Amino acid sequence: FSVIAGWAVAYCFKTAIGLYNNVSMDIATAAFDDFLFDSERMAFWHTLFVILLLFIVSQPVKVGLQKLFCCLLPVMLVLVVIALIQSAYLPGLTQSIKQLLYADFSAVSSDTPLLALQRAFYTLTLGLGVMMAIGRYVPSNVSLGYSAGLIITVDLLFSILIGLVINTMIISSGTGADPDSQFAFKLLPVVFGEFEFGQLFGSMFFLLLVIAALTTSVALMESPVGYLQRQFNHSRLKATAIIVAIVWAFGMGTVFSYGAWHDNGFTIALIFGDEAVRLVNNAGFHDVLIFFSSYLIQPVVALLLCLFVAWIIPREVSFKELALPGRHWYELWNYLIRYITPVLLLVVLLKSVGIF
Repeated sequence: FSVIAGWAVAYCFKTAIGLYNNVSMDIATAAFDDFLFDSERMAFWHTLFVILLLFIVSQPVKVGLQKLFCCLLPVMLVLVVIALIQSAYLPGLTQSIKQLLYADFSAVSSDTPLLALQRAFYTLTLGLGVMMAIGRYVPSNVSLGYSAGLIITVDLLFSILIGLVINTMIISSGTGADPDSQFAFKLLPVVFGEFEFGQLFGSMFFLLLVIAALTTSVALMESPVGYLQRQFNHSRLKATAIIVAIVWAFGMGTVFSYGAWHDNGFTIALIFGDEAVRLVNNAGFHDVLIFFSSYLIQPVVALLLCLFVAWIIPREVSFKELALPGRHWYELWNYLIRYITPVLLLVVLLKSVGIF
């Protein structure tokens, strides 16, 4: 994650100085590929982002985490709105709206509900301790049910707006490219380079990516940092330095997986008698890291947390903390989290590892 965030920081500067003005898709793609294979440049931007994390997270919560979210989230919203306004001048906006907001039931298959569930699970970063870490600093009189609903609503709105912006750019470019982790760094600089004031809007878009990565990374780090503080009585600076060092080390593995380790792959499989299920097949370090962190550990932790909340925490405590409008709503929630949600999380886990 910090490596891709480093890409965003680098491209924010590159776009701002007009490095991609009036360049072709082939040139932009070749430039990005050269960037990936240059481990020194990749390591520099990765390290720069990690140092920024160290500076922010090591601060007291009210100085670092709280001020970061209070300042950057409104900025992120403004940048999204500006990007949406800019997209309104592109020819692909109408088609983008139809693709995203008009239902096409012919495209629905038996896998659609599962894919939607899986996407919702990962976009809310469930199972990574973010909600608990942030929840530590929420006043006790705040309803958890209301907070959860607000988080889901804001996440959905941001996803729709960003989806409209990016999809409009893809359609307007006429490339038919499929969005992935590298898409923004190959196609979007070319698209922005063709705009009037493209340098400004392009750098603002990559700044939006940096802010999104920064806020997410800070939230993800809060849980392990808090754990080291409580369990080992470390100062916040020392705890943050330990976690940042681990993040940096794994990030360097990702950096080298694009460069020096590019031709080296890992294969991980489960053996069932004479049958084998390949979980990772000839994948690089970066892909292996994603598999274990996102596809394995995250669903497992979420499942265990769900079982803990449903069966270990007393019902009186959860009823009080949720503050739902009526006992019947609580009973519905309790039934879902005890019997339905664990099954769905298990399905997400099996789907993620390729067994289901």
